[in-house]
Amino acid sequence: MKPILTPRLQCIADMIENRGTVADIGTDHAYLPIYLLKSGKVRSAAATDINEGPLERARINAEAYSLGDSIDFYLTDGLCGVPLTDVTDIVICGMGGELIARIIDDPRLKNAESGHSPRLILQPMSAVAELRQYLAKNGFEITDGGTAQAAGKLYQCIVCRFCKK
Repeated sequence: MKPILTPRLQCIADMIENRGTVADIGTDHAYLPIYLLKSGKVRSAAATDINEGPLERARINAEAYSLGDSIDFYLTDGLCGVPLTDVTDIVICGMGGELIARIIDDPRLKNAESGHSPRLILQPMSAVAELRQYLAKNGFEITDGGTAQAAGKLYQCIVCRFCKK
């Protein structure tokens, strides 16, 4: 059994294709990594949140789905302190575009020369144009995207990767 995702989270889950490790930044309740693990779309997951309350809810939910040992939890701001060596996909959703840009302004994501540049799946709640501008100016290539509708609002999902162009 796996959790039922909102249309917004389902759009993101559909963009992950049998890859290795997903890092869900700002996980809140960990439904996305739980769903991806239960679906067999990923082998392992990391979940982060800046607040202890949501991270504790995430741990409780992971335990409820018997995945307490399959998800690494980090109480942190964005990607700080999260090992990215084996991460294939980074999901950042439910935040403003400017905050997402600040989070992905991490030199470890711009490691294309070493052959490890994780895909980013981004779902900004605001400042979409500003985020797209940041991506274009900072060497990220948009490779895919999608939209989801929930509660009368349309959400954009952006898939990109650093390519140094």
